[in-house]
Amino acid sequence: KLENSLLIGLICFVGLAIWGISNPVMFIGFAPLSFFFLLTLVLGQRALFYSLPFMWFGFGYFINFMTMKIISFRNLYINKNFIYVLTSLILIIFTIIATNSYPKKTVLPIFDTSAYKAMIKMKNIVNDKNKSVLVTNWSYGYQSLFYNDIHVLIHPGMPTSPRHYFIARAFTALDLEETSKILNYVASGNIEKINEKKLNNFISLSKDLFNSEKSNDDIYIMLTEQQRLWMNTTGSIAYWDIENSRPHHFKGKTAFDFYHLLKIRCDNLDLKTFTTKCTDSEASLEKNIPVDLALGTWDGSPILKRVVQIVDGKIEINQDYQNAEGNLVFQIVKNSKDNTSDLYLMHDAVFKSTYNKLLHLNDSENFELVYDDYPDVKIYKIN
Repeated sequence: KLENSLLIGLICFVGLAIWGISNPVMFIGFAPLSFFFLLTLVLGQRALFYSLPFMWFGFGYFINFMTMKIISFRNLYINKNFIYVLTSLILIIFTIIATNSYPKKTVLPIFDTSAYKAMIKMKNIVNDKNKSVLVTNWSYGYQSLFYNDIHVLIHPGMPTSPRHYFIARAFTALDLEETSKILNYVASGNIEKINEKKLNNFISLSKDLFNSEKSNDDIYIMLTEQQRLWMNTTGSIAYWDIENSRPHHFKGKTAFDFYHLLKIRCDNLDLKTFTTKCTDSEASLEKNIPVDLALGTWDGSPILKRVVQIVDGKIEINQDYQNAEGNLVFQIVKNSKDNTSDLYLMHDAVFKSTYNKLLHLNDSENFELVYDDYPDVKIYKIN
């Protein structure tokens, strides 16, 4: 399925089986590789990338085996090396076509350069890396460890541990004090004691969390502009019903459905009518949607609850709409240094989240800003 063909996958397995029968001793030595894909249940999807070459070997062996059998059946006398070279060339051409590799273009790295710079800078920011932890999205975990060797608060390659729920809650919390409590709770190793403490419901867990002591470690939290792309997933984890093991529903929708932070593009604002036309930068919205910031309407509907404008990290406009029928916030982030503006459309819960407060609104309270690559990356230390 990863290569978009179940048939090719089956041929790979058949080829491996034939190879195993033909070379039993060698098969025993390499057998674990053929089953490596099963480790995706433990290690995550990346295990597939290690097992795929061996799978393709099975496919190649099957083709060569069948070719040799046909030659032998027809009593043809052809040099084996010539057959190997010919079938190898055919296989290379076939795999390029089958995986649609040729027309593909090299895309940008999955992580922004600004995130890497921040990870490297962390080496000079922390006082003692052995007594410091970094809170970040789990996707950055391995890269961060590589660049600064500072402990990360969650498993960097397997987003299924209980800690991921708490980190998601920390990013989406509507109160920074709650975020601080959560991160200190996790850093103190309390998550691993939940069963020991017999905390079997949300209320008892919350009480234990808010009554816990501060961690002895220095806790740093990194937020990136790129992280907004994963907000719906973060929201769905944070608003998971941990007692009933199912998503929470809000008027028939889950957090995954509305917990978005869309980056939009708009025409120049008409300063007389405060109207413009917008579209989503990721092209998931229709183009040229009329927006009226004076009335708070989006495509003619009064669904905008608030318009906010931040200039160089300072809020200059924070205007509520009196007759709003929706929960969307239109957020403008301006950078006077290069005279640019980033525009966002988000649910009010996302606007009030710790993520947005720390990255865009500079509403930091007891969080000390230690690294600022505005507006792409910020790192805070929890006091």
